[in-house]
Amino acid sequence: MSAPHSTLPARVWAAVTIEAAWTLQVAGVRCTQTSLAEVRRHVLLSLPHDVGEDHADAMTAPLVRDFLARFRERDYRRSLPAEAPRPLKTLWRDAMLEGLDPVGVTVWRLVYSDGLSLEAAEERCRVDRVVLAGAREGLRYGLRELIGEALDARELDELLARLARMPSPDCDGGIAALSAGRDHIERCPRCCRAQRLARAGLLTQQSLRAPPGGWTRERISVLALNLHPEGRHHLPDLCDTFGPAARVVGDDTVFIELDRAPNHVSVLYALAEEGTPSKLHIRGALVRGPGRWHPKGLIGPVARTALTETAARQWGEIDTVGTLPGILPPPPSALPWWGTAAAVALLAGFVGLRALRESPPAPTYPLDPVSFQRVDDAVAGRFDVDDRAYTLVVLDGPSGLEVLHADERPADKGVLATGEGDFYIDAEGRQLLIAASAEPFTGIEDLLALVRSSPRPLDELAARLDTLHDSLEDLVIQPLPPSVDTL
Repeated sequence: MSAPHSTLPARVWAAVTIEAAWTLQVAGVRCTQTSLAEVRRHVLLSLPHDVGEDHADAMTAPLVRDFLARFRERDYRRSLPAEAPRPLKTLWRDAMLEGLDPVGVTVWRLVYSDGLSLEAAEERCRVDRVVLAGAREGLRYGLRELIGEALDARELDELLARLARMPSPDCDGGIAALSAGRDHIERCPRCCRAQRLARAGLLTQQSLRAPPGGWTRERISVLALNLHPEGRHHLPDLCDTFGPAARVVGDDTVFIELDRAPNHVSVLYALAEEGTPSKLHIRGALVRGPGRWHPKGLIGPVARTALTETAARQWGEIDTVGTLPGILPPPPSALPWWGTAAAVALLAGFVGLRALRESPPAPTYPLDPVSFQRVDDAVAGRFDVDDRAYTLVVLDGPSGLEVLHADERPADKGVLATGEGDFYIDAEGRQLLIAASAEPFTGIEDLLALVRSSPRPLDELAARLDTLHDSLEDLVIQPLPPSVDTL
């Protein structure tokens, strides 16, 4: 759903258009009216609503490079200036230009105004780059002395570039640049740029005029799915599953256009049950903000917000989907139908007889006996287990799940000994889980983080331990009273 039309000062529109077209040209990108419109939209969506002309001009080039990184390299993590640019003063430019020698003027115009490298400037003006580098250092020194701050070379170059392309005081911002006279063009870097772009067929008068009715500042919803390093090999499968609704970001993330994926919840559940990827190898965040879908990617700041929000999610958790299910066990293989009907009947009878006679193997280290007590807001558990077993006690308490006790060595359970040959533990809370294992319990805190949002977290934890902890011997959960169990 699109947002209402937004107004923008005509000078800001013209400044962004000229700088965006120039940056595309310097980057070697063919600047058609369609590509210019897409890049300009990305810039405008990324700028603040109340952006000023100087701020917009300073941010346009970095945002154009951000756009190109997205569509050339699928890189949405390009860093942008975190703070608003320093306000410029006309007297700084006038002071810098005063008394410049011819080489200094060349560096000012070619390196800082046009954005050429020293090598390219050397070819253009036939002046040795060592001489050009010396003039550049002189400009840097002059600006540092002028503003009285110890800026580094990068900061000085950025400020010099902005000063070198400042429009003249009598400029209308570039709105009428293509009809400006020669005198004005010689004094105004912005209008000079615009006319050079127009002569190359890269800029028109229409593109410099802001739409009279304003422009649409779209807001869209994005579901960002991020893959764990161990699950990145599933990225192609994920993209194939969602088809045109998916846009790849780097080598571990996919943006999903939900309007084109109405069944995304069932799709993600099915993928998790198949393990392509498993729930522990994927996470996702749903974000809404300024942006626009493009056949090759996503423009606008909503993409950067989606990446930030996704990184804050837990593995296995996806907005609008919840906690994903675990991998389903493989289906049993079909019995071969090679015999006669009598042989099949005999085999079925034999299998049925064994099923009746056999029972699950008894645990090596059972929790026996186990008893629980509940007094007001406190719970307690008393149990016996082999001295060689490792024990784990988890509480569903006032602050959520908490590990009350976990053996690093079998002897550690001695702190729970009653002196009567068994063990006892109590705490304020709702419910206890007691487990025994032939090996130490590992990764428990990660499992607790995954199940905390479940309405029955200890039941969910028990299921995960049964699936993931191969040496689990026995596990008992304290029953809830009827009044609690039905909440």
